[in-house]
Order: sequence, then C-alpha cells, then structure tokens
Amino acid sequence: MKKFVLLCLILPFAIATAFESEEISYIFSPGSHETSGSDNASLVQSFYEAFEKNNASLLQGTLSDGYKVNTIAQIHQLASAQFDSGSKDLTIKMEAYSNAFPNLSVKIEQLIASDNKVVAQVSMTGIQKGTFFGIAPTNRYITVHTIAIFTIANGKITQIDEMTSEYNLMRQLGYIAI
Repeated sequence: MKKFVLLCLILPFAIATAFESEEISYIFSPGSHETSGSDNASLVQSFYEAFEKNNASLLQGTLSDGYKVNTIAQIHQLASAQFDSGSKDLTIKMEAYSNAFPNLSVKIEQLIASDNKVVAQVSMTGIQKGTFFGIAPTNRYITVHTIAIFTIANGKITQIDEMTSEYNLMRQLGYIAI
C-alpha cells in the first residue's frame, strides 16, 4: 500500500516534468475523438500493437538502435534481470510476455504527446499459461497497469521510462500473499 501511495505522489510530478514548458500537441483517451494525428503518438501506438501481437519486426521498427529502458519502482530490481520477462531487450521481454500470456491484450487508456515526449497509460490483461518471472503457469487472469514516458528522436523511440504495477501482478499470480 505504501508503494501505491508513493506512486500516486510521484506520478503527477513525473508527467509534469516530462512536459515542463511544452505545449501538448496530442491527447488520446478512449471515447474521445482523435485530434490531428501526431507521428510520435502513432509510433507509440505501433509499439504497443507490436507488443500485443508479438511482432518482433514491427517492434524493432519503432525502436532506435541504442534505445534505453528505465524501469521505475521495480520490485525485484536485481532478480528480474535473470528472467526474460524482466529483460531490457524489448524483443526478449515481448516474447516472454507472449509465452506466459498467449492471449495478452494491450489497451491504451490514455496517450499524451508533446514535442519529443509521449506519455502512455496502458493496461494489459491475460491468462498465465506459461512460466513468468519463474512462476509456473497458474491459469489466473491478470490485469497489469503501466505508465510509460517515451522519448522520440528521428521517428524512433530512443528511451522508455516505465512504471508497472509489478506488486499487483505478483499478487494476482499468487506469488505474494496479502
């Protein structure tokens, strides 16, 4: 609970910092009418489409050669690197999620774009049918929420700063008991 409260306190600051003194040029929210398309917002939508469909070539097409992934507030910071699902190589991570959750659904809840930054609020749902973070298949339905700030240059994603509700995911899989 403390981590959730901390997340609620930090998140508005992180988003405000990402867009400090910039004009927001694109906002997408379900049920709203999309405004004039933003190339950067479309790029992030393609990124999540590739992740959902486990499409490595589409995913690689959205990423720059030297892209970086920074995970904020990760529960198992040291241990997660030993599992493919915790990999900083997004092709490996995508395949690990697809193997663990073959029916993975990725829904963009909100997308805000400004200059070279895009913030995405995303929810992923699925049923665990394969090993995930070393946890054997549970056949449990999960919902994972992520907030990600993308930095884009020359039409490619150069950096992703993401915060995922990992604690909630582990609780849903029965790894953490409350």
